[in-house]
Amino acid sequence: MLTALAPGQLANRPPMPEWLAAPGGEREVLWEGKVLKAILLVTGEADVDVLWNGAPVATVAPTETAVGVDVTGHVVEGKNRVALQSTGKVAALVELNGDVAKKAWLSTDAAWRSADGTTVSVLGRVDADPAVENPFDLGKAFDAYAQSFQNRPFLTANYDQRFLSDIGRS
Repeated sequence: MLTALAPGQLANRPPMPEWLAAPGGEREVLWEGKVLKAILLVTGEADVDVLWNGAPVATVAPTETAVGVDVTGHVVEGKNRVALQSTGKVAALVELNGDVAKKAWLSTDAAWRSADGTTVSVLGRVDADPAVENPFDLGKAFDAYAQSFQNRPFLTANYDQRFLSDIGRS
């Protein structure tokens, strides 16, 4: 019997986001090299405005399951700043992929800051209360990831036009 060994990418469990109290927060992320795909999974109890490097990317309506937003076209080499603004609590997870060997995760946690640099209130992990459904449940979050542009009713028309044209090409 012959067997073949095929190299594959290891699937690591992403970090679990924590809820940030209103008005949300922002965080810097460093990226070196070309980004192949960058997806933001976000949820909140009120509308969440997503900004990348100061530019509005999307507004996500409240949902029980995280909504996927493709931010690939907004990632630059070097310093990037992601900001989430909301009148309610908010949580997010960003996956940045450069190639099979390069991946970075960024989740909402105590390292996020307000626009003026002060600490934000962290309300605990999104999976902390077993009585409340986890919006980042792996099965549902990956569904949101895969269908991030097929299921747009949760997203309003606040996309920048380059972003919309990138969707049509992907």
